[in-house]
Amino acid sequence: MRKITIVSSDDIILYQPTILNLYDLLKLDFEINIISFTPEYLGKKREQDKNIDYITPNKYIKFIYRKSDLLLNAFLKRVDKYLIKTQHRASFYRDFQARLLAKSLKKYIGNVIIAVDPMPLYVAQKTIGSAHFLSLEMIPNDPYFKKVDSSKIISVIIQNQYRYDFLFKEKSIRTFFIQNAPLQNTSYINQSNREGLIWAGTIVKDFAILDCLNFIEKHNEYTLTLKGAFEKSTQMIIENNYQHLLSSNRVKVNNEYLKAEDFIKFISNFKIGFCFYNWDLIKSNYNYETAPSGKLFVYLAAGVPVIASNVKAFKFLETAGAGVLVDDYEPETLFNAIKKIENSFQEYSSNAYKAFQENCFDINAIPFKAYLLNNA
Repeated sequence: MRKITIVSSDDIILYQPTILNLYDLLKLDFEINIISFTPEYLGKKREQDKNIDYITPNKYIKFIYRKSDLLLNAFLKRVDKYLIKTQHRASFYRDFQARLLAKSLKKYIGNVIIAVDPMPLYVAQKTIGSAHFLSLEMIPNDPYFKKVDSSKIISVIIQNQYRYDFLFKEKSIRTFFIQNAPLQNTSYINQSNREGLIWAGTIVKDFAILDCLNFIEKHNEYTLTLKGAFEKSTQMIIENNYQHLLSSNRVKVNNEYLKAEDFIKFISNFKIGFCFYNWDLIKSNYNYETAPSGKLFVYLAAGVPVIASNVKAFKFLETAGAGVLVDDYEPETLFNAIKKIENSFQEYSSNAYKAFQENCFDINAIPFKAYLLNNA
């Protein structure tokens, strides 16, 4: 049986459904493993049901490199502001990760490699040779992407044409468009009453979660459930500034990790989902303008209509009649969007299910699996 290794430089494997789904899609036809870093950023829970080689960096070296990055980048931001513009950013820790990945990858020479994002792709090309490129995140001015040899990319797995064109312009590489969406059989149809608003996914202020809390503060007829892993600084802000909403149960927090099918079943109890990015983040990073969020497809799989940022990534929601796009997150804007969905809820919910079926992971990934079976 041919062997495949998926290599990632992140430490959030539980919250990377594309990687987990790809593993499940291929495991019956290939001997497959994942290389990832030991979970830390969103909790220390590990995926137990998959063959994962976890890399655990030395904690003292990691601390030194991260502190060095923090201090030097703070200085460079001041240089940007007061002296000259520079695209340079310190990446001591990322470079350290690259060395660790290269060491780990040497055990898998001869395997088919699927590299997740530019740094692992560069490392795979230097260590093994050609590799498939799974693009999940796009970092502005990524120094590793500039060093990638496009002639050694066997194929590209990416969400849409916008993102491919941004990365590769006029280059012609075999491409598979696959969304960061659940598997088709995880969809859950809930015919019972749905109540409340839901925020699913990473709870981080960069994703405009505080604007959602400000809406609840203004409209006490609604409740909001935050379902996901907390980013630590955001957790402190919410606990310090919105304690009155938490103590009154107008905002509830649920951090329990659930498998995809259970997660979707949980989400199906709610009426409307929020899917936002901060506007400054959208303006500064093309990644967020063009990548449909994974939680968006979780909502759709649960038949939950969505209120989302009005960006390229979410335009299909309006076309499908599965949600409403907004140009700001003011309380009255969100209120009007909610009312629009509530007035035609069954139609929006039905369209959400249909949109999911068109974008579910396995339906879109079948051509990539067939390509591997014929060429690996």
